[in-house]
Amino acid sequence: MSVYITRNMLGPASYEDRVQTDGSLLARVIGSALRRWQKHRMRQALERLDDRTLADIGVYRGDIAHIVEGFSAEELRMVPLARGI
Repeated sequence: MSVYITRNMLGPASYEDRVQTDGSLLARVIGSALRRWQKHRMRQALERLDDRTLADIGVYRGDIAHIVEGFSAEELRMVPLARGI
């Protein structure tokens, strides 16, 4: 009869084990920085719109930061079509 010990039976995973299973630390740092930059860019694009245009899309100027925080990764990759935005 053979007995197998799994990694979960040995207790909590070490920091190195978590990094290997969750992606490299560098990849997570870069991904986080990219999301911050995308959110910043999206906030700038929305803040450049006039109040009338924001009202047309149902957004109040004071809600822009909150709305952008709720965007998914796909929404953050959207590119404005207008020049200079």
